[in-house]
Amino acid sequence: MRDGKVTFEELVVITVQRKESLVDKTELRKIFRKYDTDKDGVLNRDELEKALKSIGDKSLTKDVDELLEEFDTNHDGVIQFDEFMKMMAD
Repeated sequence: MRDGKVTFEELVVITVQRKESLVDKTELRKIFRKYDTDKDGVLNRDELEKALKSIGDKSLTKDVDELLEEFDTNHDGVIQFDEFMKMMAD
């Protein structure tokens, strides 16, 4: 896009990347909802630990308290979906 115009190839790449991003977000939302067992819209410490174990990333399950400290950006003691997405992208 050097001339200010988007080529077909660039459009395809952008479209594919956007769809992949939407799929990832959809999958993450499914995981989030599955482990939000009390259906309050957030993951508490226990729910977060179960969700991370289900994903299978052992490095994430080592210290849930550290993850809460790092990704609970509003410091309310729970993880909202946007915080969960940032955690999974990190």
